[in-house]
Amino acid sequence: MVLVGVMGFCSTAEARGGTGIAEGCFDLMDVIDLFSDVLVEWWRR
Repeated sequence: MVLVGVMGFCSTAEARGGTGIAEGCFDLMDVIDLFSDVLVEWWRR
């Protein structure tokens, strides 16, 4: 749910022309994606 909210905020910020905010959001998305991958790998052990 939080992830969807972040994605929605990022797309809205980008649509408004706030590229700095949008880039920050995409960095955040990359971190979340990496974290989720690590969490899945840890969970399988």
